Amino acid sequence: MLVKNVAELIPPIIHEVFEPVGIDVNLTDGKYCVISDGTEITYPKPLRTAKIKLGKLQYHNRNKQLGDRKKGIAGSKDARKYYQKLAKLQKEIADKRNDFLQKLTTDLARKYRHIRLETLNIKGLMKNKKLAFHFADASFYKFKTLLQNKALSHGGIVECVDMFYPSSKLCSQCGIEPLSLLVRDSHIDSYLVRFGSNDMLSPKV
Repeated sequence: MLVKNVAELIPPIIHEVFEPVGIDVNLTDGKYCVISDGTEITYPKPLRTAKIKLGKLQYHNRNKQLGDRKKGIAGSKDARKYYQKLAKLQKEIADKRNDFLQKLTTDLARKYRHIRLETLNIKGLMKNKKLAFHFADASFYKFKTLLQNKALSHGGIVECVDMFYPSSKLCSQCGIEPLSLLVRDSHIDSYLVRFGSNDMLSPKV
């Protein structure tokens, strides 16, 4: 029996999209991120439902006698049951989040050959009290790490764009950054006349 070459047994990696695409983080309206080709990635509904359930559980048990070991105060039986439910629900949320990130990064690594990912100032975003929870829950660092590792294994490239790169100000048609709002309006009007579209100032990452 002839043994084939190992290289012949491995199927070639063929990406659906070879052109560079940019991924923009967007946590509005239940979305997770937006890709420059128009694809919108949304949070899975079971994950959002589980987080709402966790908030309700913590709210309804806010007055439980949880106990204090330092002061010698024993916790109630209901408090122990509450801790068990809390741990089970938190594990469920962590598993669903990890499953979402694993599947998302695998799909992106298989489909796109060249991915450009924006660099976020996580420390600065975490200072915003209203958005800190959402950014922490999104696990952007884990998303970035998984995407880099899987893109490398699939023969792709992940390019991290500088956080000060004016991607949202660049014209997607010619790459020019309008200097002022007046110039920007005239720039848009000229493209509306030529192409009949106002998508020229879409993010160019």
